[in-house]
Amino acid sequence: MSNKNPNRFSENELKKVELNKGRVITLAQCTHPFGGCWKSDGRIFFTQQEGQVLSWVPEVGGASVNLNIETRSLWPYLIPETDYILAANPSEGKIKIINADTGEEKIILEQYWNNPKYLPTGHILVERSGRLELFKFNLEKCEIEGSPTPVLFDVRIEALNRDIQLDYSNEGTLVYISGGVQSLGQLTWVNRQGVETVLPFPMKEYHPFKISNDAQKLVIPIKTCLLYTSPN
Repeated sequence: MSNKNPNRFSENELKKVELNKGRVITLAQCTHPFGGCWKSDGRIFFTQQEGQVLSWVPEVGGASVNLNIETRSLWPYLIPETDYILAANPSEGKIKIINADTGEEKIILEQYWNNPKYLPTGHILVERSGRLELFKFNLEKCEIEGSPTPVLFDVRIEALNRDIQLDYSNEGTLVYISGGVQSLGQLTWVNRQGVETVLPFPMKEYHPFKISNDAQKLVIPIKTCLLYTSPN
């Protein structure tokens, strides 16, 4: 992943943002995306159609290329300096590793569903029932070795898409937000100075939302399908 141009999804499009200029560039069209990763050779991998299709596109934009995968592949996570991508198939409860060039797959864990990550220590971090566990991973053989080690029990996990609120550095520092599995959120305005203003709306399971051009209205999907309007 480049630290200058992070990638994001918006309105069924894969986009990158130039942090030094603030420019947003559309790279490719994608339908129902579910995660992506940026390879050092200039390819950005992403899943679409809720994991049924794993594709890549050049970091400068262009036509996307679909890999020939056999099963759903959600939360793709590139193992640095390799051609391997970790991914999960939650419908089958499996974690797999995919060759980024050929699409060849290998199941490495079963009865685990979500968000696999590779740590610089040579371990794979996975979430299971709200608990994070570490597995020793033999990268040469692409195999798990030994039993899991529980590491964290209270990391915040978003109920909507099972995103885990944590990150780590190559030096071994891990940072995370506590809270367990969460589905409720509070609407908050944040201005350019970083000042937060909590809006007078109830805690609910809010989905990704849109703001109007005049910054006066929000369209927010929730389970009751209401439209909230800013009090301003």
